[in-house]
Amino acid sequence: MKRSLVNLVLLSLGLALAGSIGRVVKAQTSSPQTRADKFEIKPSNSSIGGTLYVSVNGRAIKIYAPVFAAWIINEGRDVIFSSSDGSGGFENEGQSLRIYNVQSRLTRKILSEYTGIDEVQDIKTSTGEVALVVRMSDGGLGASYFAVVDPKRGEVFYRRWAEVTAIDGDLVTLAFYREDDWDKINDERSWKPHPGIIIPTRVAPEKTEKVDLKTALKGRVIVNRNSYELGEEEAAKTRDVKIYLWNANGKEDISLQAVGRQVNRIAPLRPTLEALFSGATKAEADQGFSSSTFGMKLVGVTLQNGLATIQFSQPPNQTNYGSLGPMIFSQAI
Repeated sequence: MKRSLVNLVLLSLGLALAGSIGRVVKAQTSSPQTRADKFEIKPSNSSIGGTLYVSVNGRAIKIYAPVFAAWIINEGRDVIFSSSDGSGGFENEGQSLRIYNVQSRLTRKILSEYTGIDEVQDIKTSTGEVALVVRMSDGGLGASYFAVVDPKRGEVFYRRWAEVTAIDGDLVTLAFYREDDWDKINDERSWKPHPGIIIPTRVAPEKTEKVDLKTALKGRVIVNRNSYELGEEEAAKTRDVKIYLWNANGKEDISLQAVGRQVNRIAPLRPTLEALFSGATKAEADQGFSSSTFGMKLVGVTLQNGLATIQFSQPPNQTNYGSLGPMIFSQAI
Protein backbone atom coordinates (compact mmCIF):
# COMPACT_ATOMS: atom_id res chain seq x y z
CA MET A 1 0.00 0.00 0.00
CA LYS A 2 1.34 3.41 -0.88
CA ARG A 3 2.25 5.27 2.27
CA SER A 4 2.26 8.98 2.80
CA LEU A 5 5.47 10.80 3.61
CA VAL A 6 5.79 10.79 7.37
CA ASN A 7 7.00 14.04 8.89
CA LEU A 8 9.11 13.43 12.00
CA VAL A 9 8.76 15.89 14.84
CA LEU A 10 11.29 15.69 17.66
CA LEU A 11 10.04 17.15 20.91
CA SER A 12 12.96 17.70 23.28
CA LEU A 13 12.79 17.36 27.03
CA GLY A 14 9.50 15.99 28.22
CA LEU A 15 5.98 16.31 26.91
CA ALA A 16 4.66 18.97 24.58
CA LEU A 17 0.90 18.80 24.65
CA ALA A 18 -0.87 22.12 24.51
CA GLY A 19 -4.10 22.49 26.42
CA SER A 20 -7.21 22.46 24.34
CA ILE A 21 -10.23 24.60 25.13
CA GLY A 22 -13.65 23.65 23.84
CA ARG A 23 -16.84 25.64 23.52
CA VAL A 24 -20.51 24.86 23.38
CA VAL A 25 -21.66 24.29 19.81
CA LYS A 26 -25.35 24.84 20.56
CA ALA A 27 -27.14 27.37 22.74
CA GLN A 28 -28.15 26.21 26.18
CA THR A 29 -31.86 26.27 26.87
CA SER A 30 -32.26 25.10 30.46
CA SER A 31 -30.67 24.97 33.89
CA PRO A 32 -26.85 25.30 33.81
CA GLN A 33 -26.61 22.84 36.70
CA THR A 34 -27.19 19.98 34.24
CA ARG A 35 -25.38 21.45 31.24
CA ALA A 36 -21.73 21.54 30.24
CA ASP A 37 -20.71 25.04 29.19
CA LYS A 38 -17.11 24.31 28.18
CA PHE A 39 -14.31 21.79 28.51
CA GLU A 40 -10.54 21.77 28.75
CA ILE A 41 -7.98 19.09 27.91
CA LYS A 42 -5.03 19.67 30.21
CA PRO A 43 -1.55 18.27 29.59
CA SER A 44 -0.84 15.17 31.67
CA ASN A 45 2.12 12.98 32.55
CA SER A 46 0.93 10.42 30.01
CA SER A 47 2.93 10.06 26.80
CA ILE A 48 -0.25 10.58 24.79
CA GLY A 49 -3.33 12.74 25.11
CA GLY A 50 -4.37 14.82 28.11
CA THR A 51 -6.89 14.89 30.93
CA LEU A 52 -10.44 16.04 30.15
CA TYR A 53 -12.16 18.49 32.49
CA VAL A 54 -15.78 19.57 31.90
CA SER A 55 -17.13 22.80 33.35
CA VAL A 56 -20.66 22.56 34.79
CA ASN A 57 -22.13 25.67 36.43
CA GLY A 58 -18.64 27.15 36.72
CA ARG A 59 -17.12 24.08 38.38
CA ALA A 60 -14.52 21.95 36.57
CA ILE A 61 -15.06 18.19 36.83
CA LYS A 62 -12.30 15.72 35.97
CA ILE A 63 -13.70 13.18 33.49
CA TYR A 64 -11.12 10.94 31.78
CA ALA A 65 -7.57 10.43 30.53
CA PRO A 66 -6.03 10.08 28.05
CA VAL A 67 -8.22 12.22 25.78
CA PHE A 68 -7.31 13.61 22.35
CA ALA A 69 -10.36 15.71 21.48
CA ALA A 70 -13.85 16.43 22.82
CA TRP A 71 -17.21 17.80 21.62
CA ILE A 72 -20.15 19.18 23.61
CA ILE A 73 -23.45 17.97 22.16
CA ASN A 74 -27.16 17.73 22.92
CA GLU A 75 -27.33 21.33 24.19
CA GLY A 76 -24.66 20.61 26.77
CA ARG A 77 -26.27 17.49 28.23
CA ASP A 78 -23.51 15.21 26.88
CA VAL A 79 -19.81 15.40 26.08
CA ILE A 80 -18.21 13.14 23.47
CA PHE A 81 -14.47 12.48 23.62
CA SER A 82 -11.87 10.35 21.87
CA SER A 83 -9.27 8.18 23.58
CA SER A 84 -6.48 5.75 22.72
CA ASP A 85 -8.15 2.38 23.34
CA GLY A 86 -9.50 1.66 19.88
CA SER A 87 -9.33 -1.64 18.01
CA GLY A 88 -5.67 -1.63 17.02
CA GLY A 89 -5.08 -0.87 13.36
CA PHE A 90 -1.92 0.42 11.67
CA GLU A 91 0.69 1.15 14.37
CA ASN A 92 -2.12 0.73 16.95
CA GLU A 93 -3.54 4.11 15.90
CA GLY A 94 -7.17 3.07 16.40
CA GLN A 95 -9.14 5.33 18.72
CA SER A 96 -12.36 5.10 20.70
CA LEU A 97 -15.29 7.40 21.41
CA ARG A 98 -17.00 7.75 24.76
CA ILE A 99 -20.04 9.73 25.87
CA TYR A 100 -20.26 11.45 29.24
CA ASN A 101 -23.72 12.38 30.51
CA VAL A 102 -23.56 15.54 32.59
CA GLN A 103 -26.59 14.77 34.75
CA SER A 104 -25.85 11.13 35.59
CA ARG A 105 -22.03 11.58 35.45
CA LEU A 106 -21.82 8.21 33.73
CA THR A 107 -19.41 7.43 30.88
CA ARG A 108 -19.98 4.82 28.17
CA LYS A 109 -17.83 3.62 25.27
CA ILE A 110 -19.78 3.98 22.01
CA LEU A 111 -17.19 3.36 19.26
CA SER A 112 -13.94 1.43 18.86
CA GLU A 113 -12.22 1.72 15.47
CA TYR A 114 -8.97 0.93 13.65
CA THR A 115 -8.20 4.56 12.72
CA GLY A 116 -7.87 7.96 14.36
CA ILE A 117 -10.90 10.19 15.01
CA ASP A 118 -10.78 13.66 13.47
CA GLU A 119 -14.23 15.18 13.91
CA VAL A 120 -17.66 14.47 15.41
CA GLN A 121 -20.93 16.27 14.71
CA ASP A 122 -24.33 15.64 16.27
CA ILE A 123 -27.39 15.83 13.99
CA LYS A 124 -31.01 15.73 15.17
CA THR A 125 -33.08 13.78 12.66
CA SER A 126 -36.65 14.54 11.59
CA THR A 127 -37.88 11.93 14.08
CA GLY A 128 -36.12 13.67 16.98
CA GLU A 129 -33.35 11.11 17.34
CA VAL A 130 -29.70 12.18 17.60
CA ALA A 131 -27.09 10.75 15.23
CA LEU A 132 -23.35 11.29 15.60
CA VAL A 133 -21.49 11.49 12.29
CA VAL A 134 -17.78 10.75 12.66
CA ARG A 135 -14.90 11.58 10.33
CA MET A 136 -11.79 9.42 10.76
CA SER A 137 -8.44 8.97 9.01
CA ASP A 138 -5.44 6.65 9.05
CA GLY A 139 -1.80 7.56 9.51
CA GLY A 140 -0.45 5.45 6.66
CA LEU A 141 -2.37 5.98 3.43
CA GLY A 142 -3.95 9.18 4.73
CA ALA A 143 -7.42 8.01 3.73
CA SER A 144 -10.72 9.06 5.31
CA TYR A 145 -13.38 6.89 6.93
CA PHE A 146 -16.98 7.58 7.95
CA ALA A 147 -19.19 6.25 10.73
CA VAL A 148 -22.61 6.89 12.23
CA VAL A 149 -23.00 6.39 15.98
CA ASP A 150 -26.19 6.04 17.96
CA PRO A 151 -25.27 7.71 21.27
CA LYS A 152 -27.62 5.31 23.08
CA ARG A 153 -26.28 2.07 21.52
CA GLY A 154 -22.98 2.57 19.69
CA GLU A 155 -21.56 2.51 16.15
CA VAL A 156 -24.21 1.45 13.64
CA PHE A 157 -22.85 2.41 10.20
CA TYR A 158 -19.37 2.48 8.61
CA ARG A 159 -17.80 3.25 5.23
CA ARG A 160 -14.16 2.92 4.16
CA TRP A 161 -12.29 5.53 2.07
CA ALA A 162 -15.24 7.92 2.15
CA GLU A 163 -15.80 11.58 2.97
CA VAL A 164 -18.94 13.65 3.60
CA THR A 165 -19.66 16.15 0.84
CA ALA A 166 -23.11 17.36 1.92
CA ILE A 167 -25.63 17.14 4.78
CA ASP A 168 -29.27 17.91 3.95
CA GLY A 169 -31.64 17.15 6.80
CA ASP A 170 -31.56 13.40 7.37
CA LEU A 171 -29.48 12.73 4.24
CA VAL A 172 -25.68 12.59 4.23
CA THR A 173 -23.87 12.40 0.88
CA LEU A 174 -20.65 10.40 0.84
CA ALA A 175 -17.93 10.48 -1.83
CA PHE A 176 -15.70 7.43 -2.25
CA TYR A 177 -12.12 7.63 -3.56
CA ARG A 178 -9.57 5.17 -4.95
CA GLU A 179 -6.36 4.29 -3.16
CA ASP A 180 -4.28 6.40 -5.54
CA ASP A 181 -6.49 9.46 -4.94
CA TRP A 182 -5.47 10.05 -1.34
CA ASP A 183 -2.02 11.42 -2.11
CA LYS A 184 -3.64 13.99 -4.42
CA ILE A 185 -6.26 14.90 -1.82
CA ASN A 186 -3.73 15.29 0.97
CA ASP A 187 -1.29 17.21 -1.22
CA GLU A 188 -4.15 19.62 -1.93
CA ARG A 189 -4.67 19.97 1.83
CA SER A 190 -0.91 20.27 2.55
CA TRP A 191 -1.11 17.13 4.69
CA LYS A 192 -2.60 19.19 7.53
CA PRO A 193 -5.62 18.40 9.70
CA HIS A 194 -8.75 20.44 8.95
CA PRO A 195 -11.73 21.10 11.22
CA GLY A 196 -15.30 20.16 10.35
CA ILE A 197 -17.05 17.14 8.90
CA ILE A 198 -17.00 18.45 5.31
CA ILE A 199 -13.62 19.25 3.71
CA PRO A 200 -13.81 20.27 0.02
CA THR A 201 -11.52 18.71 -2.59
CA ARG A 202 -11.11 19.08 -6.33
CA VAL A 203 -10.40 15.36 -6.78
CA ALA A 204 -13.32 13.62 -8.49
CA PRO A 205 -14.77 10.68 -6.50
CA GLU A 206 -15.10 7.16 -7.85
CA LYS A 207 -18.74 7.01 -6.71
CA THR A 208 -21.19 8.61 -4.26
CA GLU A 209 -23.78 7.31 -1.80
CA LYS A 210 -26.66 8.94 0.09
CA VAL A 211 -27.11 7.77 3.67
CA ASP A 212 -30.43 8.27 5.45
CA LEU A 213 -29.53 8.81 9.10
CA LYS A 214 -32.95 7.54 10.27
CA THR A 215 -32.25 4.22 8.53
CA ALA A 216 -28.62 4.11 9.67
CA LEU A 217 -29.65 4.50 13.32
CA LYS A 218 -31.67 1.28 13.04
CA GLY A 219 -28.58 -0.71 12.05
CA ARG A 220 -26.96 -3.42 14.12
CA VAL A 221 -24.25 -2.27 16.52
CA ILE A 222 -20.75 -2.73 15.09
CA VAL A 223 -18.27 -4.40 17.45
CA ASN A 224 -14.71 -4.46 16.12
CA ARG A 225 -12.29 -7.10 17.32
CA ASN A 226 -8.90 -5.75 18.27
CA SER A 227 -6.47 -6.41 15.41
CA TYR A 228 -3.76 -7.40 17.91
CA GLU A 229 -5.79 -10.31 19.28
CA LEU A 230 -3.99 -12.74 17.02
CA GLY A 231 -3.06 -16.39 17.23
CA GLU A 232 0.46 -17.32 18.28
CA GLU A 233 1.56 -18.08 14.72
CA GLU A 234 0.39 -14.71 13.40
CA ALA A 235 1.69 -12.75 16.37
CA ALA A 236 5.14 -14.32 15.98
CA LYS A 237 5.63 -12.85 12.51
CA THR A 238 8.27 -10.12 12.42
CA ARG A 239 10.00 -7.89 9.91
CA ASP A 240 13.58 -6.72 9.56
CA VAL A 241 14.37 -3.08 10.27
CA LYS A 242 17.52 -1.00 10.64
CA ILE A 243 18.62 1.28 13.45
CA TYR A 244 21.66 3.52 13.39
CA LEU A 245 24.36 3.38 16.08
CA TRP A 246 27.30 5.71 16.61
CA ASN A 247 30.70 4.44 15.54
CA ALA A 248 33.13 6.45 17.63
CA ASN A 249 36.04 5.05 15.60
CA GLY A 250 34.56 6.16 12.28
CA LYS A 251 36.46 8.44 9.94
CA GLU A 252 33.76 11.13 9.85
CA ASP A 253 32.71 13.43 12.71
CA ILE A 254 29.21 11.94 12.63
CA SER A 255 29.69 8.30 11.77
CA LEU A 256 26.51 6.23 12.02
CA GLN A 257 26.36 2.54 11.22
CA ALA A 258 23.19 0.63 10.33
CA VAL A 259 22.54 -2.56 12.29
CA GLY A 260 19.62 -4.97 11.98
CA ARG A 261 16.77 -5.67 14.35
CA GLN A 262 13.55 -7.71 14.16
CA VAL A 263 10.29 -6.14 15.26
CA ASN A 264 6.53 -6.72 15.11
CA ARG A 265 5.40 -6.88 11.49
CA ILE A 266 2.05 -5.18 12.03
CA ALA A 267 3.26 -2.29 14.21
CA PRO A 268 6.98 -1.69 13.62
CA LEU A 269 7.29 1.99 14.53
CA ARG A 270 7.40 1.92 18.34
CA PRO A 271 9.49 -1.27 18.72
CA THR A 272 12.03 0.07 16.22
CA LEU A 273 12.39 3.25 18.25
CA GLU A 274 12.63 1.19 21.45
CA ALA A 275 15.46 -0.79 19.86
CA LEU A 276 17.23 2.43 18.90
CA PHE A 277 16.97 3.88 22.40
CA SER A 278 18.17 0.57 23.88
CA GLY A 279 21.49 1.08 22.11
CA ALA A 280 24.14 -1.43 21.10
CA THR A 281 24.26 -5.09 22.02
CA LYS A 282 27.40 -6.45 23.72
CA ALA A 283 28.62 -7.89 20.41
CA GLU A 284 28.09 -4.53 18.68
CA ALA A 285 29.82 -2.69 21.53
CA ASP A 286 32.82 -5.00 21.12
CA GLN A 287 32.99 -3.82 17.50
CA GLY A 288 33.18 -0.18 18.58
CA PHE A 289 29.51 0.76 18.28
CA SER A 290 27.72 2.73 20.99
CA SER A 291 24.36 4.35 21.61
CA SER A 292 23.38 7.21 19.31
CA THR A 293 20.72 8.44 21.76
CA PHE A 294 23.17 9.14 24.62
CA GLY A 295 21.00 7.94 27.49
CA MET A 296 17.83 9.66 26.31
CA LYS A 297 14.61 7.91 27.33
CA LEU A 298 11.80 7.19 24.88
CA VAL A 299 8.55 8.50 26.39
CA GLY A 300 6.15 7.67 23.57
CA VAL A 301 5.32 7.90 19.90
CA THR A 302 2.04 8.62 18.13
CA LEU A 303 1.12 8.52 14.46
CA GLN A 304 -1.86 10.57 13.34
CA ASN A 305 -2.76 12.20 10.02
CA GLY A 306 0.60 11.29 8.53
CA LEU A 307 2.54 12.94 11.37
CA ALA A 308 4.76 10.89 13.67
CA THR A 309 5.45 12.60 16.99
CA ILE A 310 8.29 11.21 19.11
CA GLN A 311 8.43 12.27 22.74
CA PHE A 312 11.59 11.71 24.77
CA SER A 313 13.25 12.94 27.94
CA GLN A 314 16.79 13.56 29.09
CA PRO A 315 17.73 12.19 32.53
CA PRO A 316 19.69 14.72 34.64
CA ASN A 317 22.75 12.46 34.70
CA GLN A 318 22.86 12.04 30.91
CA THR A 319 24.14 15.41 29.70
CA ASN A 320 27.83 14.76 28.94
CA TYR A 321 27.59 13.96 25.23
CA GLY A 322 29.68 16.76 23.67
CA SER A 323 28.81 19.30 21.01
CA LEU A 324 28.15 16.67 18.32
CA GLY A 325 25.65 14.78 20.46
CA PRO A 326 22.48 16.59 19.32
CA MET A 327 23.40 16.19 15.64
CA ILE A 328 24.23 12.50 16.05
CA PHE A 329 20.96 11.98 17.91
CA SER A 330 18.93 13.80 15.26
CA GLN A 331 20.48 11.86 12.36
CA ALA A 332 20.00 8.56 14.17
CA ILE A 333 16.29 9.26 14.62
